Amino acid sequence: MKLIFSLDNKNIFYGIFKERKNRFLVICDLIDSNTNSIIKKDVEVHLSDSGRLNELLKEKRKVIVRYIESNLSRKTQYDLIAIEDEFKNFIFLNPKYHSQIANFLIEENILELEEPFIVYKEKKLGDSRIDFFVESKTKRYWIEVKGVTLREGNICLFPDSPTKRGEKHIEELVSIIEKEKNTYAYILFLSFVDCSCFRPNNKEGNFYKFLKEALKKEKFKIKVVKLFFNPYNLSLYYVGPIKICQDFIS
Repeated sequence: MKLIFSLDNKNIFYGIFKERKNRFLVICDLIDSNTNSIIKKDVEVHLSDSGRLNELLKEKRKVIVRYIESNLSRKTQYDLIAIEDEFKNFIFLNPKYHSQIANFLIEENILELEEPFIVYKEKKLGDSRIDFFVESKTKRYWIEVKGVTLREGNICLFPDSPTKRGEKHIEELVSIIEKEKNTYAYILFLSFVDCSCFRPNNKEGNFYKFLKEALKKEKFKIKVVKLFFNPYNLSLYYVGPIKICQDFIS
């Protein structure tokens, strides 16, 4: 495993999940990490992940939250960092860190890009902004990043709810690789849950169909990686690649 980053334990609290009030707001009780006794009830916590998350956001599961110093632009004082799954593993659940994670993986060249290269963030493409644009001497790469938190059995799935934005990204990426020579497109899936293989979710919108068609293009590729969050030292690690499920690529 390779360490990507460690969170400062300053302002980190443990808690118990109670309910989701709306798309970006959950209610938790904060607890003493040593005694598990409640130290603050019904705390409003910001949820950055807008997915359904039905399999994770369950009552009485433990959470890790970060207290945010006074900020007049915020409505809540806490951010949700991670939540326990059914196996008592803490699943990292904060998309604000996706860019940092992906940048580390790109610099480690897990995508096997032509070296040396220069990495640019948040570059406009058509009507979208793509997470990364990478340029080498003879090649150009557009890289979009998606976080995976849904697991069914031993299969990781994305998305967990319909994503028109994700479908639009695929359209934009296909369009640019068809128009420009030596230009490639990647979707980098960051899996925060353990699984034996990954495939797009065919039960939520048209992302499955869009991705299936896109992968018929030689210059369109996907990469899925396994990440592990250690709740004891608040560190996130790159574990390795996850294969694509055979029933999707066959």
